[in-house]
Amino acid sequence: MNQNFADELVTMMTDDQQLLQQLFDSGELPSDFYHPRIKALHEQNAYRLKGVIGAHGWPGVSLVGEEAVKAAWLVVQHSVSDPEFMGECVLLLEDAVAREDVAGWQLAFLQDRVRTLSGKPQYYGT
Repeated sequence: MNQNFADELVTMMTDDQQLLQQLFDSGELPSDFYHPRIKALHEQNAYRLKGVIGAHGWPGVSLVGEEAVKAAWLVVQHSVSDPEFMGECVLLLEDAVAREDVAGWQLAFLQDRVRTLSGKPQYYGT
């Protein structure tokens, strides 16, 4: 297991969830627009995740452990300003699920989100 990548992914997830909570608590969310602070964090996290993927492929359980796998999924799930990246991650998750290195629910939620964002119906109905 690569503890450095695992820690980095968990930090991204923690930062994401803390900022979302802060924006909800301050009344800035929910909103009719993509809040610029959360958008910037989502884009920064996606950029960092792309680096991990470029170096090691999809960060599955064998590379980063359970918690960091969920963190990677959350980062890509929130990468809505980069739908191409999200689509690429669907393919990576399909392979990781086939290898039993990622839980199938992660693929289902991501694929449904990608389909919904592109105007298509959900496949899994998540």
